[in-house]
Amino acid sequence: MRADWFVYPVQVYPQDTDYAGVAWHGSYVHWLEQARVAWLQGRGLNFGDLVAAGCDLPVVDLSIRYQKPVFLGEEILVKARPRPRQGVRLVWDYELTRQGEIVCTAMVALAPLERRTGKLYRRLPPLLAQALDA
Repeated sequence: MRADWFVYPVQVYPQDTDYAGVAWHGSYVHWLEQARVAWLQGRGLNFGDLVAAGCDLPVVDLSIRYQKPVFLGEEILVKARPRPRQGVRLVWDYELTRQGEIVCTAMVALAPLERRTGKLYRRLPPLLAQALDA
């Protein structure tokens, strides 16, 4: 069974938009990460603690489908949830909505790496595993 959506509100600020007031495509990636980090914090994991423990979580796959534009001054909801784990790779699904209407969907995959060596962990670090299993 899949986890319920974690909902993270985002206000579209001027720095998120182009000159026409339309959200720039790269801003969405930033919002996805904000929601993911907030989800982990809600589970008791401060991302800085994970980094201090020697773990990086680089993005290894990213897919975004833009369905409707988002404009300066609007509030959108970034809905995020991890997929069930298979191995150490972490896959997240996202829906971005405005007043209940989906404006974007996305998927992000992360691979935990040991910072010192740059090698993939064979098992998730305990801090990360505990947050995901909470």
